[in-house]
Amino acid sequence: MKYKTEIVIEAIRLKEAGVTTSAISKKLLAPSSTINEWLKKAKQNNLTAENLRSLSEQDIEEILRPRSWSRQNVILPDYEDLLVKASAPKMTVQNVYLQYLASVPEGCEPVSKATFYRELKRTKELASKELQDVCLLNSFTPGHMCMIDYSGDGVCWRNKNDGSVKTAQIFVGVLCYSGLIFCTATNGQTREDWLTGITKMFHYFDGVTDETWLDNSTPLVKNADKYDPDLASEFSNFCDYYNTLGYAVEPGKSRHKALVENAVKQFQDRILNHLNKRSFFSIEEINSAIEPLLVQLNKSELIERPGSSRFSRYKEEERNLLRPLPLIEYSAHSKVMSRKVRPNNQIRLGNVRYNVPWGYVGKELLVKVDTQIKEISFIDPSDGEILTTTKIRNPSDGPEPQRKDLIPQDLKYLVENKEELLDRIRVQLGDKAWEVAKRLAKPNNSMAVRHLKGFLSLSKKYEKDFMDKVYEDLLKKTIISFKGYRDALQKVEQIEGVRYKKKRLKHGATLDVIDCRSVRGAEYYKDRFNQ
Repeated sequence: MKYKTEIVIEAIRLKEAGVTTSAISKKLLAPSSTINEWLKKAKQNNLTAENLRSLSEQDIEEILRPRSWSRQNVILPDYEDLLVKASAPKMTVQNVYLQYLASVPEGCEPVSKATFYRELKRTKELASKELQDVCLLNSFTPGHMCMIDYSGDGVCWRNKNDGSVKTAQIFVGVLCYSGLIFCTATNGQTREDWLTGITKMFHYFDGVTDETWLDNSTPLVKNADKYDPDLASEFSNFCDYYNTLGYAVEPGKSRHKALVENAVKQFQDRILNHLNKRSFFSIEEINSAIEPLLVQLNKSELIERPGSSRFSRYKEEERNLLRPLPLIEYSAHSKVMSRKVRPNNQIRLGNVRYNVPWGYVGKELLVKVDTQIKEISFIDPSDGEILTTTKIRNPSDGPEPQRKDLIPQDLKYLVENKEELLDRIRVQLGDKAWEVAKRLAKPNNSMAVRHLKGFLSLSKKYEKDFMDKVYEDLLKKTIISFKGYRDALQKVEQIEGVRYKKKRLKHGATLDVIDCRSVRGAEYYKDRFNQ
């Protein structure tokens, strides 16, 4: 029977007490025609409310079942459920009736269209306030709302290390407009599991809804309340970070999130049954098995909307209306902020300065501070690229030392030590230059580094064949000093009479000034004066 035996007995008792049929119908939320049928059957069998209480539920159902329905094997619709579906946007009663016809098993008879329309209208007139609320809330707009919950049934898996059998919990979410379903396996239903599931859901949807509806689960809701529920601070911070409203439905009003309840049922019918036939040894294996089944579920054709699926509705009507995802994924142990790069290529956090790559002076960078692993990441807000990562320092440690890995390649020599400069000279200038530089920087002190920087800078200004003559002249000497290096440059210039100095032009081109002997200098005018 559609109605419980207690309701049938109560209807007969009220009628015996002199209550009208319409009043009984409003009180018990049952159609008057149904109540009249009960009363007729009870009268035919000389049954009272007291007699019915002594009978079993099966006997009562057999006595009161309508003969015509029993004979014709008619499948009665669940009018309350269909009323909720009929209240959805772009859904007509005709579509709901077609959906009902499609659900009738082969060999059974549906109710007539006239009966269906009449009983659905009667159900709407007699609907309780709770059912009216559900119908009102069932009008969804694209990108506005999603609902989340956990499936009551999980998936078992065996731990390879100790052989223990564990049950993975299944997080389920649904976009209310398109009906796109998401599900993933987690270890449990802790707050971290909830937040991980929601994060994965938003990335699966490739966007964030305006509101996220849920029941009053303890990990996310501290105190359930009809008017002002108190969300857990971590969940509240999570919602602020993703710019969505965490909405806990009224206590005891689970039908306010009927769509996710249906999504859970879809998961259990269409996915869980397949998973239970397999063996798993990790949560990752379960999620890998869920993915293709989930795609198949979301791309299957909808009965009430022939030619469309959950995925097609999401792609065509809802995807572009979701809010964008933040560049950085949420972490319970991290905090994200924006900071401007100072002129010295550093960012100040508290009383500590941290180095960032060159080229970002005056620009805003995102800073992610992870207190669990004691790490700071600096991120480019334009594309989400992690520029560099460093460990958190205590203020007593002072500013972070200069990091060579953040300096441009052509400027690294400014902070290189003696050995690094010698290696650079050997690579860029050759073995002869390296031999000269090694003898030039024989003293192991700061002045040696300074001399090597000057040697590298000056040597790069001349052509290689010119500098080879300078190196050959220097290698003949017992001691090489920086003054001797400069004297050798001048000596070769005087002998050659040609300067091979490079001059930078626009776009990186170079110009060689070859013949300098034609330029009038002091000697020219001295000779003219003596003549």
